[in-house]
Amino acid sequence: AGDKWGHRFAPDEARLVYIRSEGFSTALVERGLHGSNSVALDPGEGVVTTPVWVAPKRVAYGFAAPQKPLGLLVQATEAEAEREVVPLPVAPASPGVDLRHPAPIEFDIGPDETFSGLLYQTDGLSGPVPGAVYVPDGPLRARLAEFQREEQALASSGFSVLTPVLHGASGFGTAVEDDLADFADDELESTDLAATGMALGERESVIDTKLALVGNGYGGTLAMVAAGARPGVFRTVVAIDPITDWVVELDQADQPWRTWVTRQYGLPLTNADRYALRSPETFAGVIDAELILVS
Repeated sequence: AGDKWGHRFAPDEARLVYIRSEGFSTALVERGLHGSNSVALDPGEGVVTTPVWVAPKRVAYGFAAPQKPLGLLVQATEAEAEREVVPLPVAPASPGVDLRHPAPIEFDIGPDETFSGLLYQTDGLSGPVPGAVYVPDGPLRARLAEFQREEQALASSGFSVLTPVLHGASGFGTAVEDDLADFADDELESTDLAATGMALGERESVIDTKLALVGNGYGGTLAMVAAGARPGVFRTVVAIDPITDWVVELDQADQPWRTWVTRQYGLPLTNADRYALRSPETFAGVIDAELILVS
């Protein structure tokens, strides 16, 4: 189950470690090449990065969580093995900052699907607060349970913040990841974001008439498109460096980003209709929410 990546083979025996997604967290997994049993070396709810074999039956890896900065751990390849913390030369710190621990929530996307997201909120408030849906830049990867400065900044400003999983996101199986390419002729992302906003507004802790949609880069593009294609859900839209010309964007894009875009939508000259559904210019005249553009 879950996506798998970061495979590292042991230099002295037929074993390997790799990273496996488990919802919004990841785990480091060890297994033999000739067997079916695997062992999850799970340090807790968070995100594992860059596993490396450092000795026979010992691995080192990075680990981060929403309220815990990236650290380096070393342990034997056993589930209950003691973990050694390796001090970093410059330890990251955030004195005086109250970081939120996000909670996974589920919400309906149309009549037949249920998607999920990470909700950041401040506990102990006397009443409901404004809500914000945040869409990051780049491919629609699911935001995992590690430190996310944008969501933390919005939450510390008094918002309840929801970062949703959208169609096309990696980490939740091929059915979610491949749906975007299969239905690229529809306004799929706009529908996803409208459903996310309505789900956030239905929570008792959120003021449903004070919802913002905040996006960065490609997320800013989707924020403007969703605000125009699905009016009435969001009161304010904030678009940070949105993509406004896909031909220019792909001409200047690095290879991984260009590959992701063309795999999902094709090329702009041969799939103009698909790109029109993802261009702010198409919907700019019908955006009824307050619009803030940030360069």
